[in-house]
Amino acid sequence: MLAKSFMLAMPFLLWVHEARASLAKPGCQERCGNITVPYPYGMGTGCFLNTSFEVSCNESSPYVSPLRFVNNDKFLISEISMESIRIVGKVPFGCINESATKAEKLDALLAVSQPLPVDFSLVMAQMVAAKVVSQSKPMHIRLCHRAQLRGSCLCGKNSECIDSAKGLGHNCRCKNGYSGNPYLHIGCQVIIASVIGIFSFGAIGHYAYKELGRRKENKIKQEFFKRNGGYLLKQHISANKSHVMKIKVYAAKEIEKATDDFSQSRLLGKGGQGTVYKGFLTDGTIVAIKRSNVVDEDQVERFVNEVFILSQINHRNIVKLLGCCLESEVPLLVYEYLSNGTLSQHLHDGAEVSKFSWKDRIRVARDVAGALAYLHSYASPAIFHRDVKPHNILLDENYRAVVSDFGLSRSIPLSRTHLTTKIEGTFGYLDPEYFRSGQLTEKSDVYAFGVVLMELLTRRTVVSSTNCGEGLVSHFQFLVKQKRVLEILDQQVLDEALMDDIFQVTKLVKTCMRKNVKERQSMKEVVMGLDKLKE
Repeated sequence: MLAKSFMLAMPFLLWVHEARASLAKPGCQERCGNITVPYPYGMGTGCFLNTSFEVSCNESSPYVSPLRFVNNDKFLISEISMESIRIVGKVPFGCINESATKAEKLDALLAVSQPLPVDFSLVMAQMVAAKVVSQSKPMHIRLCHRAQLRGSCLCGKNSECIDSAKGLGHNCRCKNGYSGNPYLHIGCQVIIASVIGIFSFGAIGHYAYKELGRRKENKIKQEFFKRNGGYLLKQHISANKSHVMKIKVYAAKEIEKATDDFSQSRLLGKGGQGTVYKGFLTDGTIVAIKRSNVVDEDQVERFVNEVFILSQINHRNIVKLLGCCLESEVPLLVYEYLSNGTLSQHLHDGAEVSKFSWKDRIRVARDVAGALAYLHSYASPAIFHRDVKPHNILLDENYRAVVSDFGLSRSIPLSRTHLTTKIEGTFGYLDPEYFRSGQLTEKSDVYAFGVVLMELLTRRTVVSSTNCGEGLVSHFQFLVKQKRVLEILDQQVLDEALMDDIFQVTKLVKTCMRKNVKERQSMKEVVMGLDKLKE
């Protein structure tokens, strides 16, 4: 854990290192190639102590070093520090007599022809740069006690003066606990490491804790993304880019906030596949959010399938998918919100029934038929819904119907007429021929739509406890054959509908549910039949 904390703290420590004070005079260039140029040396006007410390930088130079004295360009400067400077010039093999005068020492250094690097103190460097050959020329850098008496000491704040070991002038160095350039006026600064010594455990520990938490959270999100079919969805979308519209990916926290953490007060409905909540996004948009009940292989496949199908569709009577969230514990889908509930609620759930007029029912039938006709004949590729029922038909305040829940839907190329699949759907709406053969066709949706029309006429559920357990479909078909269909119709339909319209819709129910698949009408033909109603 300590090693991980240290590694996590490295960016912080690197930032501290990079933030150190410059060794050059403020506002001046500090580097020439890979050489750092500290004050009193400098490049450019006002950046050096005096002209003897002025250096020039030519990074395009063919020589080993790009740095030279301006006043004496015969010497290449290979290294500079605040204590000494190393130049490459003509350096003697022998020793220099320490008792010689300063001018004699310099002459000796410059007289021999062998080029080797040699170190110079500040004073000697100044002499080389200024070509000082006369001992009578005054030296500007004196020993410490003289420089301090005359006020010419070069040392800045928090530094101390040190006489040169060669007896020539003085150097400066930072006091213990300080670092920086002692020759600058601002002097040396408190070593950052000392500050870190006080705050390091708290700062680094806090940073490491937050960083580890962030990484753990990201790892969990990635695991959820994978488990919720994120990579599978990416593959589907990547393979069908020309047909897929962009959908928004929501953060889990955004969804939790929108639903008040999935509060029961926001619950809109619950089914076998998931629970639907009302949500309020930060921009004020009201949405419906479906949260999967469980995560298993079948659920993930349905989730991915629904996102992929709906990302290809744009139709006023097909629910609009606004986005999804894959980084939560279970998959989340975000849809447009429709305020008037489901068709099932209006047909079978008490208070809303009396408000559901014949005209409203026919409007719903036309909307759903139009949506299915679009899926079968105009979408590319064609789409079979496979779970058409009142519970999956949503209504807005004007009774505009919208088909939803595409988890079981399948895309099929226009060149094909059917798919052989595992039998799935809702009992009572399942096409008997599909159940027998396993071949899914557009006529399977036609059959289910016929059952929905039957419910619109009768206001009865497909499976009922009345009629000795006999299903609505078989009972309705029996009465049609006996020409007694009026016996099963909803009283509101008998009161409001024209008899011709009732018989026309009954005929559509009959043709939609024919046993022979080939004899069933297409959804386009059903739409045309509904358009003939006088209402």
